Amino acid sequence: MENFTFYSPTYFVFGRDTESRAGSLVKRFGGTRVLIHYGGSSAVKSSLR
Repeated sequence: MENFTFYSPTYFVFGRDTESRAGSLVKRFGGTRVLIHYGGSSAVKSSLR
């Protein structure tokens, strides 16, 4: 394996109804799209799909 450096800053937001802040957080960091990856039915139950 070759030597490498991996940098992955992550911003976590926890709490009730925080999914409603997703759009403003994406814009804050200069993004325009979001990838939601889920297993089971948790995203379906919370209507994030």
